[in-house]
Amino acid sequence: MIASVNADSRDILAKISQPVLVIVGEGDLTTPVECSRYLHQHIEGSQLVILPEARHICTQERPDLFNQALVAFLHNAEDR
Repeated sequence: MIASVNADSRDILAKISQPVLVIVGEGDLTTPVECSRYLHQHIEGSQLVILPEARHICTQERPDLFNQALVAFLHNAEDR
């Protein structure tokens, strides 16, 4: 946990050239939406999905929406 708190990868975000999907719950207090927006803005070509009525464990809180977003992203990545 300490390593996560001290980790700072902002300087490498612009170097990412693979498709990236950023998914966040709208009520996530651990990694707030603003953090996910930052990732999206600094990773060229990334996709941001904000899941309503979800917090940090959106895979369990909104599995239907999470899976839809993931499957759509993977299909689009296949087409690239």
